Amino acid sequence: MAWKVKTLIIEDDERMREEIQRAFEVDEEYEFEVRGAKNFEEAKEILENYKERFDLTIIDWHLERDEGGLKVLQDLKGNLAKIRIVYTAYATIENCVIAMREGANDYIDKNQNQALEKL
Repeated sequence: MAWKVKTLIIEDDERMREEIQRAFEVDEEYEFEVRGAKNFEEAKEILENYKERFDLTIIDWHLERDEGGLKVLQDLKGNLAKIRIVYTAYATIENCVIAMREGANDYIDKNQNQALEKL
């Protein structure tokens, strides 16, 4: 029997959201129940309407049409899952430090080899 992991992916690129979701679907040890949001407002709405707390939140650092992952971490900190991963194509040491200070548990560069496997 697989462990159920409630997951929220906050990613503005629909193709990337689907790619992350597919990567989780192949895991045999865990069953991932995945919800997706394309921006801060959609993530906020999902968090307000979802009855159970998520186990895992994956956050794109650079979201179109709003302030991005930093805003998510700051404004939704109390509602986000215990495990918060920032997944970004704009990885810098400065952004990593900021993300960790704001509550991220990990920071993964999308441009690295095997980035999806690291998730």
